[in-house]
Amino acid sequence: MDRRLVILWFTIFIDLLGFTLFIPVMPFFGEHVGATEFMVILSSAVFSLLVFLCSPIWGSASDRFGRRPVIIASVVISAVSYVVFAHADSVIWLFISRILTGMGSGNIAAAQAYVSDISEPKDRAKRIGLVVGAAWGVAFASAPLIGGYIFHHYGGIVSVGYFATSLCLLNLLGVLFVLPESLKVKDHARTINFKPVASTFASLKDLRFRDIFIIGFVYITAFSMMNVSISFFWKDRYALDVDQVGMLMAIVGVMSAISQGALVGVFQKAMG
Repeated sequence: MDRRLVILWFTIFIDLLGFTLFIPVMPFFGEHVGATEFMVILSSAVFSLLVFLCSPIWGSASDRFGRRPVIIASVVISAVSYVVFAHADSVIWLFISRILTGMGSGNIAAAQAYVSDISEPKDRAKRIGLVVGAAWGVAFASAPLIGGYIFHHYGGIVSVGYFATSLCLLNLLGVLFVLPESLKVKDHARTINFKPVASTFASLKDLRFRDIFIIGFVYITAFSMMNVSISFFWKDRYALDVDQVGMLMAIVGVMSAISQGALVGVFQKAMG
């Protein structure tokens, strides 16, 4: 496989850690810092809001300055956010860490653009499914399980935070030394998009994007609602510990990895 795709896969995987690694530990961490269930879930909503706000900024910045600088900046921000999370001892620091993680996780747009830059049109859907979809599936298959195990057996949230930080640093080395710039001609006149809400509604006026946007929005909303609340349900209703919550989330991730990583290319080839 093209080593650039490997680095991009790892970059997106690191981004998704910000959402998946902490799913099983959040109810238990919330108790540690004295946060209510609502406050912990609200911190997840803030994370997602920052991803939404920052994605068009990162995407337009990658058109102007290149994909590589944007990816590097976002990985550094993610690493800082995990250090903050490792030492969060109050609700305020929990929110600060999730804000930073959301800012850093907005670079999936740049990573997808990189895949498009280096792919022929006939291979683009397959490669994006392989890189983005498989990263999503593997993150859900492994990160909750790893996060729950580390939290339970190796020092709580500090160990989880520094594990995520170490992966960011490893990713940063890969980007610095293996990933060349993919954008041959930078658009220096490109305006940085600081208006995600306005641009979203403008995109909805384009009939090519409207339906797929609505489908994606409904699916991701439902999936996110389940993910940010299900850990509390399993803990309170079935008295599961953090390891068991991580195991159940891993099962979800395995099925997602199979469907997105393996089947997207098959269905795209068969049906377009």
